Amino acid sequence: MFSPSQNDFSRAEPVLPGIARAAPVRGLLPGTQVETLAGWRAVERLAPGDMVETVDGGLRRLRATRWRRVPEGRDLIHVPAGVLCNDRAVDLLPDQEVLLDGTALARLFNLAAAIVCAQNLVGHLGVARHPATADLGACEMLFDEDEVIWASGGLCLYCGARGGGASARFEWLTPAQARLFRLTSGAACADVFRAA
Repeated sequence: MFSPSQNDFSRAEPVLPGIARAAPVRGLLPGTQVETLAGWRAVERLAPGDMVETVDGGLRRLRATRWRRVPEGRDLIHVPAGVLCNDRAVDLLPDQEVLLDGTALARLFNLAAAIVCAQNLVGHLGVARHPATADLGACEMLFDEDEVIWASGGLCLYCGARGGGASARFEWLTPAQARLFRLTSGAACADVFRAA
């Protein structure tokens, strides 16, 4: 801050202009398995028109895919196997939204399920940041409506109809709520949506 007076900051001006946050980058990295009508398939093998299994809507037609470059050195979020019901370790982009459920959400926030950005789970049961070691591509999956898809065995990932962003269909955890969740809960699996 710059002020003409040492004691009066009412006319103070910022020294630096506001720093804009980079646009969120969502999508699945190559090798991530997605449940489809034809079984589990790597995201890079999906094409518009494929039928993808969703958490609450059954099979839905994939409208489009949008590939984006993820530069070497960009943060990725590593989720160890089993932490979010994923049957194998998986890397996510920091802004990729994940659906959580479990007793901790019900106890803490009176929610059956909620969506949180992957970066807000860092520190939860071994979820950690690490840099991409090479340039990668990320596939953003687009549907006619907001959907949550099954990936990597049981991981539930949000895919927005127009490429991410907030949806009225789901509750969203704030970063502060996500921190409380990380500190007080165990594994967060979306088994509530699976038929027994």
